[in-house]
Amino acid sequence: MNDTATATKTLADTAKRHLHDGLHPFPLDHPDRPNPTGKNVGKHPRVKWPAWAANATPAMIDKRWADYDGLCNIGIACGPSNILVLDSDRAGEVDRWAASRGIKLPATYTVTTSKGDHRYFRWPRDRTPEIRNGTKLDSFELDVRADRGYVVGAGSLHADGVTYTGNDTAIVDLPPDVAEALVAAQSRPNGLADQTDTPSRATVNGAAERQPQPAMQTVADHPLTRKAIELRLTDLAAMAPESGRNTALNNAALYLGRLPGADHTQLRQQLL
Repeated sequence: MNDTATATKTLADTAKRHLHDGLHPFPLDHPDRPNPTGKNVGKHPRVKWPAWAANATPAMIDKRWADYDGLCNIGIACGPSNILVLDSDRAGEVDRWAASRGIKLPATYTVTTSKGDHRYFRWPRDRTPEIRNGTKLDSFELDVRADRGYVVGAGSLHADGVTYTGNDTAIVDLPPDVAEALVAAQSRPNGLADQTDTPSRATVNGAAERQPQPAMQTVADHPLTRKAIELRLTDLAAMAPESGRNTALNNAALYLGRLPGADHTQLRQQLL
C-alpha cells in the first residue's frame, strides 16, 4: 500500500472511530499539507466546521479526507459532542489548577498533546448556566473548550512531530464542583478570558441550527449559579475597599445577568 493510501486509511478511520464513539469530528489541515495562511498549522479547519461536524457521516469523512490525500488532522467539535474539554499547554497544569481550587479530578478520557493534555468531560451543550470557551483559567496555562469550541483529536499530528494520543478511559460527566468552579471563574477578573472559536451557532443548509431552549428561571433557582454567588461573596469579602472590589462586583453581576430570567440590579444587591 502506498503512503497516500495508508494516510487516508489511518486518519479517516480514526475520525470514523471518533464518530462511532459519539464525538463529532471534522477535517483540519495537516503539517504535511498545511493551510495557505501558514497559521495554526495542523489546527486550521478545512470546512465550515460547526455545520459539517454536527452532520458528519462516515461517507462525508471518507470523501473529505480523500480530497486531501488523507492528510487531514481531526478536529472534535465540543458542542455537538456534548463535551467540555480542559485544554492544558503544560504537563500537569490541569491537576495544579484543580488542587488550587480544592478539587480532585476523576479519571476520564485524556488526549496527550505536544505540551500538555486535553481532559474530556460530558457536558450537554444546552445546560445552564452556560460554561463558555476561554483561556488562561485562573491565570493557569489552561483553556476551556465547550459549545462553539473545538480541540484537535487523537490520531492527529502536531507540527512538531508529536502524535495526539488518547487513553482507553471512558469520558465521565463533568463533576459538579468543577462546573461550579468554572462558572465562578467566568465572573472573576482574570478568571477566564473569553474566547469562542466560531462567532455563531452551527448552521444547517444556511439556516441557524435550532438549539433546545432551557426553561426560564431566576438566578436563585439554579444550584450552579447559587454556588457561583457564594464563591464570589467569599472572594469579595476578602477584598479591601480600594482593591478593585467595585469592579469585581460589577463584573460578577454582569456575567450572571446573562442568564435567562436574571436581573442585573437584583444580582448586584445579592452580591453586596
